[in-house]
Amino acid sequence: MTLIPDDQSMSSIDRASPPEPNRAGQAGFSSSTKPCTSVFVETFPMVLSAVIAFIVLLAINLRMTFSQENQPMSVPSRLYKVVIGSLLVLGTMGAHAAINLGFLSDTPISLMRQADIASIQSAVNQALDTKQDGETLDWTNDATRNRPRVHATITPSHTVKEEARTCRVAAIDLSARGQTMHLTPRFCRSGSDNWEFQRRH
Repeated sequence: MTLIPDDQSMSSIDRASPPEPNRAGQAGFSSSTKPCTSVFVETFPMVLSAVIAFIVLLAINLRMTFSQENQPMSVPSRLYKVVIGSLLVLGTMGAHAAINLGFLSDTPISLMRQADIASIQSAVNQALDTKQDGETLDWTNDATRNRPRVHATITPSHTVKEEARTCRVAAIDLSARGQTMHLTPRFCRSGSDNWEFQRRH
């Protein structure tokens, strides 16, 4: 048997209003989910600071690595070690620590040009050749408008002689723009040969 609705039934169906959406569900969704723009704005400064910190560390490590004399290590190997070392340093820091690494961009070594590095290497050799333990040699770069002034004191110490081989530590104190850096590389030579930097393991 087929049921045929009358006109009154049809009109009542047509006039029925559609079900209202679940407003509670909509309200719950909007209150618990942050817009993508808000999340991006909150995390962008932290990510940017971490990237800047990595670039600064990489630049400093590259400058210090390639400034060392008599290193048999190949350039790709140096780059690999520098990159891995920078990543490890950043990995040991929290996100908040990485944000505060902007000061590294003003360390004395980061302000030195290639000519400055060559000049201070010559000064270190001179100090090792002519200064007794505890005596200091002063060095200053040729500062220009675009090159900040960097000052250094080089003080040999801990001289050890074994037969024809002599080893000395050079205490190097760099200062520039109100920041200082202390380095203590060790050099050795046989007889009157050139001083060779000794890698510390």
